[in-house]
Order: sequence, then C-alpha cells, then structure tokens
Amino acid sequence: MKAKRVHQGCRIIIILWFLLASLEQNNFAEVRPDSLQQNLEARFNEYAEEGDIANTEHYYTKLPYKRSLVRRRINTLIKACANAGNLTRAEYWLGYLQEMNVQQNPKGLGKMLEAAGKAGNLIKAEEYFVMLSQLVREPPTEMFNCIIDAAAKSANINKAMACKKRMQIEGVQPDRITYQALITACSNAADSAFALELVDEMHVTRLEPDDVLYKSVINALGRSGRAPEAEKMLRDLSMKSLQLDTIAYTSVIDAWASSGVSEQSLKIFDEMRQQGLQPNLLTYNVTHTMQYYFFVAAGQRHKHRISKAPGTAEALIKALAKRPDMSAAEEVLVEMRTQGVQPSVITYSTLLDGYAKAGKAEEAEELLQAMKSLVVHPNEFSYGALIDSWASRGNVEKAYTALSDMAKANLQPTVRSFNLLLKACAQKGDLSRSTAVLDDMVGMMIIPDIYSYNSALNACAKASNASQAEAILQSLLSSRVQADVVSFNSVINAYAKQGNADGACEKLEDMIECAVQPSTISFNSALDACSKAGQAKEAQHIMEKMQGLQLVPDVFSFTSLIKAYGQSERLSEARSVLEEMWSKKVVPNQFTYASLIYACKRCQEDQMAAELQAEMKQRQLGSTKQPRPVRSSQPKTFNVAKEHEKRRLQTRPK
Repeated sequence: MKAKRVHQGCRIIIILWFLLASLEQNNFAEVRPDSLQQNLEARFNEYAEEGDIANTEHYYTKLPYKRSLVRRRINTLIKACANAGNLTRAEYWLGYLQEMNVQQNPKGLGKMLEAAGKAGNLIKAEEYFVMLSQLVREPPTEMFNCIIDAAAKSANINKAMACKKRMQIEGVQPDRITYQALITACSNAADSAFALELVDEMHVTRLEPDDVLYKSVINALGRSGRAPEAEKMLRDLSMKSLQLDTIAYTSVIDAWASSGVSEQSLKIFDEMRQQGLQPNLLTYNVTHTMQYYFFVAAGQRHKHRISKAPGTAEALIKALAKRPDMSAAEEVLVEMRTQGVQPSVITYSTLLDGYAKAGKAEEAEELLQAMKSLVVHPNEFSYGALIDSWASRGNVEKAYTALSDMAKANLQPTVRSFNLLLKACAQKGDLSRSTAVLDDMVGMMIIPDIYSYNSALNACAKASNASQAEAILQSLLSSRVQADVVSFNSVINAYAKQGNADGACEKLEDMIECAVQPSTISFNSALDACSKAGQAKEAQHIMEKMQGLQLVPDVFSFTSLIKAYGQSERLSEARSVLEEMWSKKVVPNQFTYASLIYACKRCQEDQMAAELQAEMKQRQLGSTKQPRPVRSSQPKTFNVAKEHEKRRLQTRPK
C-alpha cells in the first residue's frame, strides 16, 4: 500500500515536471526570436548614440549574423566611433566593410566625415567630403560643418573661412552649428575681429547667438588681448540673463592678467566667487601669477609659495615669459627646486618656449642639455621650442641639428617643427636645404601641409628658380593639400624675377583654372614680368583682366605698365597711364616718374623728360638720379633705406 502511494506520487511529480518544462519551452520559443533580439538591437543602438564604442562592439557580437543587415550594423558602429570622435576605430570598421565587398552608402560616409571633424583631422575630413559629394546631389549644411569643425580644432581659420565662402557660393545656408564652429576657430586662432563679424552676421540672418557662442567670443577676445571688450561682453551677458560659467570668467581674468592689469584680474576673480562659481585649475593658475607680482612689487618675493598643484608653476613661467620677463621665469625655476617642487618636462618646455619667443636660442640650447643631465627627457614640444628659437634667428644649421637630435631621441618630429625649419630656409633663400627638408618629411611619413609647401615655394621665389618652384607646385597639386593664392604667387614671382613673362602669365591662367582667386599681388608679379620682358600688349591684357575681376590696381600695377610701354618705346601710351593714375586718384611715386623719364630718354624726348622732372619736383616726390643709358633694361632708382639714413644723419643734433 505504501509502495503504491509512493509510485503514484512519483507519477504526479513526473507529470508536473513535464508540464513545467513544456511551458518553459513554449515561453522561450515565444521570447527568443523576437523580443530578445529586439532588446539586443535596442541596446546596440543605445550605446552607439552614447558613443560607447566598447559596449556597442560587445552587443554587435551578440547579434545573429544577417547578410542583409551587415551595412546597417557597421554604420551603427561607425556612428559610435563618430560620436566618440575616434577616427582610427571608425576607419577600422570602414575597412572591415570593404573587405566584405559591401558598398558604402552616404549615411556611413557621413559618419566618417563627422568622425574626422570631431577628431580635428582636416585632411581626412576633406577626403571624405569629396567622396560623399560624389554620392549626394547637393551637399547639406552638416557636411560643411564637419569641415569647419575639423579646421576649428586644428586652429586653421583660413580653411574655416574658405569653407564658409564655398557655402555661400553653392547657396548652402549656415546654421547655428556652423557659426559656433567658426567662432571656435576664431577663438583657437585668437582672431577676435572675425568672431565679432560673425556675431553681427548672425544678427542679420536672425540667428540669435546663445550663451555658448558668446562665451567662445569672450574667449577669442581674451586670447587676442582685448580685455576691456571681453569684460564688456561678460557684462552684456549678465544683463541679458544668460548663464555665465567658470570658463567665461576665466577668459576675462586671463585677458586682464596677460595685459598686466593684475588689480582688475583679481577683482573679477572675487566677483566670480561671489556669483557662486567654482574656479578651475586655469583660474587658480592665473590668480597665482598675479599674486606673485604683488609680492614682487612689495619686495617680498621670498613670501610667495609656489603651489604644487599640476600646471600652476607652468602657468606662472608662461605668464612671465609672455611679458617677457625671462629672468623672473628662471628665478621661479630655482624657487621650485628650493621649495621642493620638482620641475617636470612641461615646466622645462614652457621655459624653452619662452626663450624661443624672446629670441634666446643659446639659453634654450643650454636648458635642453641641462634637462638631459637631470634625467628629464625632452619631449616633442621641448625640441620644437629649440627649433623655433634657432629658426627665428635664421640659423638653419642649428635648427636642422636640433631636428636631427629629435629624431635620434626616437621622437617623431611634428609638421610644425618642419615648417619652422622650412620658414628659416625660405628667409635665407636656401633652396637646396628646403627641398631636402621636404624630402625628409616624406621619408618620415609626415604629410606636408600648405605651410610646408608655401615655405619651400617662397625659397624658390627668393632664389629665382622657377623650374624648381614649378616642380614643388605640381607636387602640391597632386597631393591632398589644396593650393592657395600664396602658392601660386610664389611661382609667378619666381618667373617674374627671371623676366619670364610667358611663364608668369601662364601660371596666372592656371591659378584661375584651379579656382584660386588671384590677388593684386598675383597680377602685380605678372605685370612685373611683362615690364622686364618689354611685353606691353600682354601687360595691358593683364591689367584689363585684373579690373575685370574687381581688383583695384595700385601704384605698382600702373608703374609696371609704364615700364612695359617704356621698354617697347610706346611713349604716348606710357604718358596716358600716368594721366589715368591721377584720374583714378592713385598717386604716382618717384619710381613711376623715374620709369616714365627713362622711357622719354629711350625715345629721345629730352624736353618731355625735363617737364616730368619739373612736375616731379613740384609735387615734392623727391628727385631721381640720371637714368641709365639706353642699353640698360632698367631705370635707375635710388635706395630708399640709404636715403632715409642719410637724411637722419643730416638732421641729427650735434
């Protein structure tokens, strides 16, 4: 009987177990395919929106594979990378998509462009912009905003302005984000004038600036040293009941501190505390510097204690070097060691930068060697400051040695380091070293930027080497870097110095074909080439084209045209150019008259030459020496610098 009851109990348990198992299986079958997958997709998209790359990739591995959903999911991964500003990871997933032979669509490329913009990689941003432009009929505002954002982060205000101009040409209306990125570019480049112009433009287009945008303008004013205007805008924001934060106050405090008005700086600092705003590290660094000067003014420097907070000593040295007060900056370094504050590589690099700005290259060299002896390893900024100091002195050999030492220390030289060296080579007209530096950049896998190419082209122009300038320009045009007006002007100038009018005029035409707007300097260089070659007809054609582009000829333009007519012995046309100058209110100078007098001598019009000399004397333009004989191709002109020095010595009190 007992065994029968146990048997019945077991049967009931088994039946219940089967029932529960079947119910669980049915519930799982209902949940697994639909709701669970939807939950994974939701989490996957949610983390992508937040820019959480790790979790987005984690949930991507959990999702079941579907060929039809590959592109959409990879685009979501790229979106996560874009929101995080991680261009490297975004390019990894783009490459993964290409390996699977899946065609990318505008949405994915748009996110790649956004990632490049947030990362501040202007070259990559322009590359994706071109790729995306081939897939969309009319580029939207968001595409241009990414380029401007990349330019702003790299402090390339010229590129940001060029992008805005292109928007206007293509009829794309800027939005609030566009202006925010442009004003950020102004802030990073300390261009407050353009920032204020943008604010006025926003008012015209009825896009009212918000508090974030005004803070960027205040930062731009502060960085450019316009402290009163920065404070006025801060007051205006307070009157408009817009939200002020620590960054806005710190910008004004730093502006007054940089201007040397410590009392006003500390006054605004107190006002900031009264508003209940918590100062950040930069605020404390600035006020710490002001307190240092109070102790110095009172003759109590020994009472000043250097804070051990990160960046405080560096801010103090930077402020002292900016004044410039390098002796006080050196004393701060000594005080740091005395008070037990160990200088870091950032401290030394800040002092090196101060030496560079003060033109003290020898002291910078000594400090760098001292860093090595103290086992403080110099970084890229340390060597960059040393290169800057030697380059600003025009010592190409020393700057190049510092660059080589940087490479020996297993430090990757930056584009800026090379650009400083190229600038020094250009100033000396050292063409061979300029081309060698460009080759070194390519060898080190460092992509030259527009400043690199323009410095090398400037060296070519100074060396009057048009063929080398042409080769460098072709290399620039074949690269991802966009040539600008300075690039073409250097090549035209090189042709002009050779007297090669055909080459200069041809390059002017190429400039227009490449959609680069010529400047007055561009046309003047081409006119100079025509005047040296005696090609009056071509010079007249250039002058007409210049006026057709709404460019106003200056005194150099007209003088070059007179020279060209003089070389061709077309005296009546040369004389009419002078009359045209007066009619257009362009005042001729002594070189204009000298060129016309020389033309009279060539045509044996001595009476007209005498009249021009009398007119020149009457207008008090100074006198010219006797023009060169007819066999010469240039009029005789006097050295202005020597003439000023001669007059200064004559008028100096005995």
